[in-house]
Amino acid sequence: MTHDPLNAPGLATLRRLRAELAALPDDAAPAARDALAQSVAAALLATRPAPVPVLPWRWRAGLVGVVVLVAAAGYAWKGSVAGWHPAPPPNPAEAMVQRLADRIAAAPDSAQPAEWAMLGRSLTVLGRQAEAIAAYRQALTRLGTAAAPEAAGWRVELADLLGSAKSGSLAGEPAELVAQALAQDDRHPKALALAGAAAWQAGEHEQARRYWRRLLEVTPADEPLRRIAEQGLAQP
Repeated sequence: MTHDPLNAPGLATLRRLRAELAALPDDAAPAARDALAQSVAAALLATRPAPVPVLPWRWRAGLVGVVVLVAAAGYAWKGSVAGWHPAPPPNPAEAMVQRLADRIAAAPDSAQPAEWAMLGRSLTVLGRQAEAIAAYRQALTRLGTAAAPEAAGWRVELADLLGSAKSGSLAGEPAELVAQALAQDDRHPKALALAGAAAWQAGEHEQARRYWRRLLEVTPADEPLRRIAEQGLAQP
């Protein structure tokens, strides 16, 4: 049995989720721990394609015969081979995220900000951008003025999603969210990366370089976001 290579763009998300799961305090709410575990599973499913079985040649020959018979049955039923459309298999990641969404929707006022953020992260992994934005907004709204170390990351993820929705532009609210995140955590790698991008887009090239140099200073050599800083600093 062979596997396709891992989906590299999703590895950073999976690594971050696993780190957050490991960092949860012992007294964390069971629902929060369960939701984050589901997010990890969803990210894992999104980054690793399903295994492709390598069948012996005799099996493959027999399988061709089965496909022909099934296609013929579809033709007899619908009048054409194209008329036969097997139902797609259920997506386990979608199902897990939907269970999380349903649980929060059943009692939204009881859901903690961290649970809303987990929902936003899970929806991001699945590419459901608009829903992810709404979930992150709920997380920050319900957090209010309370202190939460992870809120810097929530602001950065929301800024990234909003920028993507605006064809990559970080002007306005995305840049404000990144500034708020850096005020809370001036070593946050993604906040530094996006702050550099926002400054560059605004024509503040030297400020952008300062953010990117800072990113290189505070991150280990294997941090994927370092490539953004290196590419930014290489610009004339």
